Amino acid sequence: MTDRLVLYEVADKVGIVTLNRPEKLNAISAELQQHLTEAFARADADSATSVVLLRAEGRSLVPDTTSRQESRGGTTGAKTRPRRTIICTLSSSSR
Repeated sequence: MTDRLVLYEVADKVGIVTLNRPEKLNAISAELQQHLTEAFARADADSATSVVLLRAEGRSLVPDTTSRQESRGGTTGAKTRPRRTIICTLSSSSR
């Protein structure tokens, strides 16, 4: 399993949030959702960013029914609107 589920870096004023769970096709688990929320909060607070790019390592990004079942009791996402524009790419380029 990958050590860090979500990666964050800044390049040319772009905050890059990368889902890093390719062995599970980047399925959104409760743990990954928590790390993703933290990464977006970090990107939103980072004065070095103007925009945030969401991408995924590996070949795919799929929904995970487990996280949907876990979240039925409430939400675990951010409760405020981010100040940065978020751009999502569904197919990852190989590095």
